[in-house]
Amino acid sequence: MSHANTQYKQLLKQGQLQAINDCRGLIAQEQRSLQRLRQKPASFLNMYDRLFRHVCLQLLAQGLAITQHQPHQTLQALLRTYLDQNEIKHLVLVRHAIKHGERLADIARAESVLLQLLQCLNAEDAQAYERHVRAQSCGIV
Repeated sequence: MSHANTQYKQLLKQGQLQAINDCRGLIAQEQRSLQRLRQKPASFLNMYDRLFRHVCLQLLAQGLAITQHQPHQTLQALLRTYLDQNEIKHLVLVRHAIKHGERLADIARAESVLLQLLQCLNAEDAQAYERHVRAQSCGIV
């Protein structure tokens, strides 16, 4: 049994994932959400949300969906297949801090992690974020 299957079974058992019989409507909904996000500036939070949508679409393609029970912890668990657990945890913590208006000391690390994950999941969004980060570092944004 693959690591992903074992992980999915564990997340299903914990109520963090659920099996879906007909995913077409949910896939269309996630794709619309992704398109709306792509029409907005490529900020950190926007790109994090895009990352979340890409993971949701991957799961839906396998007949699974993230539940409302600890969705960001579920995302964190799923992303560990791409990067170190501490990097993923840092990304989620920075997202939480930004969302709640807290000051951050190490956003550059989280931006790098987010970019690496986007490169794994969607090259188009990774390029959009890379352009945003580059422009931001030059003071253009």
